[in-house]
Amino acid sequence: MVKPKHIIPPNYSEADLICIDLSGTQLAFRLPMHEGSFEPTASESNIDIYDQFNKFPSQTERYARFITLIEQAWYYKSATSPFDAAQVIFSARISEASVEQSGSQLCQSAFMSSMLSAFESIFGQYDKDIEEEFELIGKPPTQEDMWVYPKSIQDFQSHQVNQTTWKICRVGHPGTPPLAFWVGTPLTPSHILILNFDFTGFQEKDIGPGICRDELMEAYVKDFLEHFHIQYSPETLAEMEQYK
Repeated sequence: MVKPKHIIPPNYSEADLICIDLSGTQLAFRLPMHEGSFEPTASESNIDIYDQFNKFPSQTERYARFITLIEQAWYYKSATSPFDAAQVIFSARISEASVEQSGSQLCQSAFMSSMLSAFESIFGQYDKDIEEEFELIGKPPTQEDMWVYPKSIQDFQSHQVNQTTWKICRVGHPGTPPLAFWVGTPLTPSHILILNFDFTGFQEKDIGPGICRDELMEAYVKDFLEHFHIQYSPETLAEMEQYK
């Protein structure tokens, strides 16, 4: 899409280059300067992801936990207003899946199955709670009362850039728009990288008439991914070839 010229996004060429080694898988990406009211989170540059998850006392707990790599925020400025057009809260996390239960996450069908199960286990329970609340008052909930999350493979968009295939979906509640962007890709047979982009702003008065806010946010998410590179371990690359 054609982005509004008066919206000033981060200059990635001037952003810090972040490099993280995850047990042989290398991440390298440009990260804009933190601009937020909370203390940012930044992991060490070298993490043994196998050892980190082994520290959790049970399998149930380890598959429900994340390793947070980054959590921070930045603004999208406006050239025509003293106020910012939008802010995004960004996070990057690693989760673990059971190869025994789900299969290798490097296989796209196994990866998608794991993601759908994870979303259902979290947001499906939220929806059940809502349904029980409405049952008490004697009426069914509407679609606007229920959480939005992927329920089928068709709810994900595939985006390939820098030799990595990302899966993108929207997650959140209609009562607090806009919905966040969830972006994920497998790193190893049992580890998944999850990026989350939670925008506020980009109202019509900020971006101008005729601009679709959802399309604009998606374009800025993809701008970020243009500057994100993953170097997989030789073992991972060899296994990925088996699933092509």
